[in-house]
Amino acid sequence: MKAQKYDALLLLAGFLACWEMVYLAAGPDVVSAPAATIARALSLLHTENFWRDAASTGLAFAYACLIGIAGGLLL
Repeated sequence: MKAQKYDALLLLAGFLACWEMVYLAAGPDVVSAPAATIARALSLLHTENFWRDAASTGLAFAYACLIGIAGGLLL
């Protein structure tokens, strides 16, 4: 494995460790647990509503980019 892959894994592990520490310090009313959040996100990937909303968000982003580019060109 290359050093860059190790760096990415270490960064991810550090992020998850910090998230877990914040969860343990602040409690479940403030921050959700990393494992529960990841499990919920993975379950959302299997729903039709998620993909419909993701497509709508992508379309809105594309329109916003077009408006921004057109406005920039007009300036």
